[in-house]
Amino acid sequence: MPNPLLLLSAFVALIPGQAKQVALKIRLLVPAYFYPGDKGMVQWNKMISTAGRVPTVGIVNPASGPGDHVDSNYQSVLPRARKAGVMLVGYVSTSYTKVPMAKAKADMDIYLKFYPEIEGFFFDEQASDLKSVPYYAELYKYAKLVRTKGLVFTNPGTTCEPEFLTQHCI
Repeated sequence: MPNPLLLLSAFVALIPGQAKQVALKIRLLVPAYFYPGDKGMVQWNKMISTAGRVPTVGIVNPASGPGDHVDSNYQSVLPRARKAGVMLVGYVSTSYTKVPMAKAKADMDIYLKFYPEIEGFFFDEQASDLKSVPYYAELYKYAKLVRTKGLVFTNPGTTCEPEFLTQHCI
């Protein structure tokens, strides 16, 4: 089984016309799709134990989204993870814009209701074409409305149109 730990790093940028360099911030990105029980709990405990040494973001995915009920195992492990320093983000499938906007927004609301430790959102299966920009811009805006300082990121699996950055979609 491949290691579920990925390395996520922010970009180093120079502001045009200035010699000031922005500090590189590196985080460990963990698609924590392992269920917090039995063997999966071993993985959760590893992530929790390393969070004090390496800034860590854990993608929480109880049921290909938040699910339709509170899962007591997630309800137990998420406070431990957050207390240890793991930034927790909720997995939201967009199925390349096929998920209705109301459903994607409802998933964000459900995460925050069921698991208040969620600090942001991960929009998976992101379309990368220009016509999809308004969909993701609206999701981003809503995510920032419900979690003002939360982390929001997407997974297009490929390069995207520049408008995804200029329209604040990601």
